[in-house]
Amino acid sequence: MFCHPSSEGLIQGDKMAFDLSQYELVEDRIRAFWEKYPNGRLITDVKFHTRDNGAIVWTCYSMLFIDKEDARPTTTGFAMEVEGSTNVNKYSAAENCETSSLGRCLANFLFAAKGKRASESEMKKVKRMTDEEKAPKVPVVYQDAKPFFDALEVSDTIESLEVVRNKITENRAKLAPADLDALRNVYDARKVAIEATL
Repeated sequence: MFCHPSSEGLIQGDKMAFDLSQYELVEDRIRAFWEKYPNGRLITDVKFHTRDNGAIVWTCYSMLFIDKEDARPTTTGFAMEVEGSTNVNKYSAAENCETSSLGRCLANFLFAAKGKRASESEMKKVKRMTDEEKAPKVPVVYQDAKPFFDALEVSDTIESLEVVRNKITENRAKLAPADLDALRNVYDARKVAIEATL
């Protein structure tokens, strides 16, 4: 994750203009924080939810404390990523979200001067969202979840249960949100039942 030293000139027409040598890594901001505030605290709270259209949305709320004993955070940061919206977010949406949130939290404190807040990922998100607005809307057709329910019901070992769970995870974008919730419940119940026999 990179943080741009100047938000000017990043978007030229419909094209993104990036010079990665001009970006600061969020990890450098984190390192600078720990060097300056070794008794500080950084806390992240990463969560996800499934939208009605099946999209999985990750959110992260970050808090910075200059002293770990402080009751209230000195600054906060927030970020959101949609799973699968970019190549990175296909596999690392949660991590990308947390890094963005920490970068913003640190920028809100002392680790980014005026005009130095925008990160590469944030500017790419602006472009991606603009492109999505231009794209025609296609209705979502969900995959039948019955084979997954059947596979969970016949799983009799933790290993076979995990194989089914992995297949569900691979196909979660194709499954209706209500089916995903029901599959999680069946998975949890089967796991408890199997563990009780061990």
